Amino acid sequence: LNPPYCRLKLYNIKNMNNEIQQKHTDDYYLRSLIYAIKEVKNQFIKCGTCEFTPSTDTKYDEKIRLVERVFAYELYRRWQNALWGNEDELLVSGEIQKVLVDDLYSGKKEKSLYYPDMVLHHKKFEDSRCNMIACEIKRACNYRNIQKDFDSIVEYTQENTKRVHTSHVFQPYHMGVFILYGMKDSSNEDDIPSFEKIKEFAKNVPEDLKQRIHCIIYDGEELSHKTVWELFNSQENSQ
Repeated sequence: LNPPYCRLKLYNIKNMNNEIQQKHTDDYYLRSLIYAIKEVKNQFIKCGTCEFTPSTDTKYDEKIRLVERVFAYELYRRWQNALWGNEDELLVSGEIQKVLVDDLYSGKKEKSLYYPDMVLHHKKFEDSRCNMIACEIKRACNYRNIQKDFDSIVEYTQENTKRVHTSHVFQPYHMGVFILYGMKDSSNEDDIPSFEKIKEFAKNVPEDLKQRIHCIIYDGEELSHKTVWELFNSQENSQ
């Protein structure tokens, strides 16, 4: 990278952090995530072709599709960078397990295991305000399996006083974000991200959460964003 480009990138990151530091609101946290997603390049998304030689002398061309974890690791790094200067306050974590157990007073002992792909905490806020964003990530070609992702996001964002985490009352996250990513120029229709692929699984989101749960589609170049409420009420045609 040449020096002017580096200075520009550093300026953009500093700009984002100055805005975050000026006012801690849900909008600023969401914008930091959107900024980070846009920084994840095609090389972490696109399929590639790998030539390899097995035990025989014959060479094969093998189609390689990068797994979701590759995208998630790069997004984790980019999000941390976008929050640079706020490390003492903001913490991005991956795949934190929370066992949500029905309150003993309800007479139930059922457990639900959820592992959000990424979460954002504010370490200095009071307990009731520290959980900011719970995020799930899915590659477009796996969209038929995203129901559990939405179930997880709902569990993490809904107000439910009958849920406890270990010995204390579980504090819901301010926002849930579902990211569907893929390639717009793919010859496989399944690998092209669209809001239509999401709608079937988002329709059961409780009404009071539809404006707190956000859906993002990203193809390595373009990013589109809607709340679940907008997904079903927008006048625009779904992508």
